[in-house]
Amino acid sequence: MSEAPKKIGRYTVIQPLGSGAFASVFLGSDPSGLLVAIKRIAKPNLWQLLSNNEVKMMKSYTRHPNLIELIEKLEDFPVLNLVMNYVGKDNLLTYVNREGPFNEPAARKKKKKKYSALI
Repeated sequence: MSEAPKKIGRYTVIQPLGSGAFASVFLGSDPSGLLVAIKRIAKPNLWQLLSNNEVKMMKSYTRHPNLIELIEKLEDFPVLNLVMNYVGKDNLLTYVNREGPFNEPAARKKKKKKYSALI
């Protein structure tokens, strides 16, 4: 499921960002030019599971600097599109591969940021 239409709702699809067993993620933009990530899930059973769990969980988040915000849920059965903030930075694995392992104080600081999102 790596292909996407040129438009999803009001969003223009720019390029693929990645894909997995159940979903593909695309870089998109809204009419104002704001970059977004669009997660497309095409498995009907997973669609139902996510629409009941992941979306509710994401909507319940309050604004937090260490959490990705769900902007909009676009349902086009059997495809579920989750439009989220686009975070264009490296993931943790890419960072560690490039920079090497964290020292203990730096690792503690990173963990503290992640845990603050859960509290």
